[in-house]
Amino acid sequence: MDATGVDAALLVTPAVYGADNSYTLEAAARHPDRFAVVGRTDPTAPDIEERMAGWRAQRGMLGLRLLIGSEQECAAFRAGGFDRVFAACARHGVPLCVFPPGILPELASVAAANPDLQLVIDHLGLSQPPLMQAETDRFGRLPELLDLARFPNVAVKLTAVPALSSRGFPFDDVWPALHRVIEAFGPRRLAWGSDHTRTGSLHTYTEALAYLRDTGEVSAADKAELLGDPPLASVVRLLGILGACAAGARAATMPGRRPVFAVARRMARDRERKLAGGVAGGSAGCRGRCGRGRHR
Repeated sequence: MDATGVDAALLVTPAVYGADNSYTLEAAARHPDRFAVVGRTDPTAPDIEERMAGWRAQRGMLGLRLLIGSEQECAAFRAGGFDRVFAACARHGVPLCVFPPGILPELASVAAANPDLQLVIDHLGLSQPPLMQAETDRFGRLPELLDLARFPNVAVKLTAVPALSSRGFPFDDVWPALHRVIEAFGPRRLAWGSDHTRTGSLHTYTEALAYLRDTGEVSAADKAELLGDPPLASVVRLLGILGACAAGARAATMPGRRPVFAVARRMARDRERKLAGGVAGGSAGCRGRCGRGRHR
């Protein structure tokens, strides 16, 4: 992280750990100025209401991650098996990050039925190598994601986008699709992320950032939004909270509300005065260089 220029990261508990968030929470506890957590739990647990009521009381815990990819998970979703977790997250202000390859259109009903639920679509909602077989047309199902832009409570993480490239660094073949995503959602509902623990065999951590940080495809202003300038801006917008990355501060809010965003800006200004070399901060993964100092 230091070598790449990453100040802080949002850690998502890997699926291999199941519902055990102890490893990522320990990392956040040891380095509260650098890490915060999106964790996992059994979404069908009988006590899911109670779990979500106390979810963000866990030090460093900011949100919940839900994977809907296997046949069993898709069947459970279609049978209403996750309705209780959707409603509980909405009631208790727990942002929900979802990776839903193959069922993106069906999330429209979730967003419509739970307007107070902050949904964040991981990895553009598309099947990605190396752990999944990509579609023959790797961005062929992108319109299914773009259709969700009509719901203000849906945001998107631009995580591991280079995994969908058919070329090497700087992965310039992904830009036609990314321009469509940026146009549909606007940069304020998007955030960069690396997913490096999954994609490390495909490219380096630095390359995962540099394809966006150093490109001329988007303006400096849009890069600032996508990469997090002021610090924490991406997390504030996408998760609707002010994260534990910010010197341990926590605050609950609905996504996009200006008071918390203003708090982030004030904290950013305070931190800028303390740091040499420019701006620093973090969300979902990075602080890069885009010609306006160092950020996220």
